[in-house]
Amino acid sequence: MKPGDLIEWVHEYDSQHVHKDAKLWSTPMQRWVPIGVHPMMLISITDEFYFWLTLEGLLLARVDDASSRLTVGTRYWVVPRIIGEHR
Repeated sequence: MKPGDLIEWVHEYDSQHVHKDAKLWSTPMQRWVPIGVHPMMLISITDEFYFWLTLEGLLLARVDDASSRLTVGTRYWVVPRIIGEHR
């Protein structure tokens, strides 16, 4: 992945796209941020952080924040993937 790529968030265990209402905890932003919406553009990826742009604005999360929440108490590990790229 590189800056400028269009991304989607997928479940790490099966590479399936996250639910449209899925959210990811962002430690730097101290809130749950949406990851099931489109379009999303990768702005930057480092060993520590993901930065991506949505219609809601610039979002960021630590790489180790990569768990999403569908309901309270339920967590799924997620990762970004280039749209259309399948593992």
